[in-house]
Amino acid sequence: MTDSFTSLPDWIAAVASSLAFVAAGLAIYPAWRAFRLEQKRDDRAEVETFSVWWASHPRPGAPGKKDWGLIVSNSGHRVLWNIELGIVSRAKPKPATVQMLPPGRYFMHSNETSWDFLTEVSSDTQEYSPITEAKTHKVTGYSLTDSSGTRWAWEPATGIRRDQ
Repeated sequence: MTDSFTSLPDWIAAVASSLAFVAAGLAIYPAWRAFRLEQKRDDRAEVETFSVWWASHPRPGAPGKKDWGLIVSNSGHRVLWNIELGIVSRAKPKPATVQMLPPGRYFMHSNETSWDFLTEVSSDTQEYSPITEAKTHKVTGYSLTDSSGTRWAWEPATGIRRDQ
């Protein structure tokens, strides 16, 4: 009499089945990682449509003078909420907030001590020039909420991440 697992063919079949199971498990891990990476990209896609930078444009009615401020842009298709901007103006912190930012590009004029409301920038208006080399005027970071209610933060050193 023989037990069901005492014959060589039965052992080979059992080992082969076990190896097939392990191989399937190993194949699942890279697929799962790729899925998670793609999911993270999808989660960040909406917030990556936001950008902000310093800019200037000719002051209306004052030849040779320029107004400085921020270009605040949402190139996506959904509203972004509760935006908190870390801004340095004249080498001093000057934070700004935007309650709601619909899709579009806007200019926020910088006054001595405050910020004006956003004004939409259209393609047929005055030219806005980015200010990229001013050591006294910087964007140091921002945080915002996307349309699904997820809070995000950006800093130059770390890039975009979920805000815990």
